[in-house]
Amino acid sequence: MLSHRKPRAFAGGFTLVEILAVIVILGIASAIIVPQMGTRDDMRAAAAARTLVADLIYAQNQAITTGRWVYVKFDTANNKYTLLSTANSGGDVALTHPITQTTYKQQFGAASPGWDQVTIDSAVFNGADVTFRPMFTVAFDEIGSPYVFNYANNQSNDPKQASLQFADDVRYTLTEPEFEVESYLRHQADSFVRRFDANTYLYTSRALTYFDLARQYGGGRLVDALRPMRARTLLISFSSDWLYPPSGSLELAEALRTLGRDVECHVIDAPYGHDCFLLEEARQTPMIQSFLTREL
Repeated sequence: MLSHRKPRAFAGGFTLVEILAVIVILGIASAIIVPQMGTRDDMRAAAAARTLVADLIYAQNQAITTGRWVYVKFDTANNKYTLLSTANSGGDVALTHPITQTTYKQQFGAASPGWDQVTIDSAVFNGADVTFRPMFTVAFDEIGSPYVFNYANNQSNDPKQASLQFADDVRYTLTEPEFEVESYLRHQADSFVRRFDANTYLYTSRALTYFDLARQYGGGRLVDALRPMRARTLLISFSSDWLYPPSGSLELAEALRTLGRDVECHVIDAPYGHDCFLLEEARQTPMIQSFLTREL
């Protein structure tokens, strides 16, 4: 759910902290504040929230990279949002998704298999101003500053209208939360360090970044790195996983086939990003069973 209370007006520039706050707040508040639970519905809601955060950040980065305005238009009636290069009451122009090469939109609700339990209840960035409804749109200018776009007059309002202040007055302190996003991040950080040693994530992230199979074991050639392998291989990847994209599995499969190895490769079309492997067990299970029971 996207919600917003009107901020107090005060002088001053729109800082980087506030810009980042807008992105995080929109991403956090726009789906559901997901509890730390383990049900499939919880994981779907968490995946939806991460998808939205990623799309908002992508829109901001596109605006900065291209030097042009980029818009994210929420259609709460139809449970979807669309990334636009042009927003206008006379007609919008959608961005093209860099992976699918189709209109850059995200559909939730009954119209989208897998996201049928996720809905966008509201998307309000400017208080109760009805002139922004029913289409609520966030705009990013060429330096990534967020605005609220109004289809009634095709204009974008002051970016401070998209910021959220945590307290009723400015306290000028570094020791306590001053903005809404700081309160959220502090809560999540406190919860995180009670459950994990943060250094494990640093080491794991660094290890993943350093690892290069071809360079470390094949002198730069993937085929040579895989040459000692004799086992049959099953590769399963997911269309929306950007952390381990299908292209990596396809490249691995091609190298194994070049060596005459027995390899089976599947790409599952699913919308949950890297969380797919947690949510698509029903589609993975037959592939694994078939692979393990197949005669040599």
